[in-house]
Amino acid sequence: MTTEMQAGSSGFTGAAGRLITGWALLGGLLLLIVVTVNMVSIIGSNFSVSPFLEISS
Repeated sequence: MTTEMQAGSSGFTGAAGRLITGWALLGGLLLLIVVTVNMVSIIGSNFSVSPFLEISS
């Protein structure tokens, strides 16, 4: 982290830093959700239980 970011810079630099940080946090949250859904699916399949609704056509 640069000294400008620590000082709470304003303007384009500060906005870009906040945007990049927010984008990275949202990406990490999305990755965590995908991994959690995958784990639930794998654990459910080991016990022959479908954790999600199956749609029959």
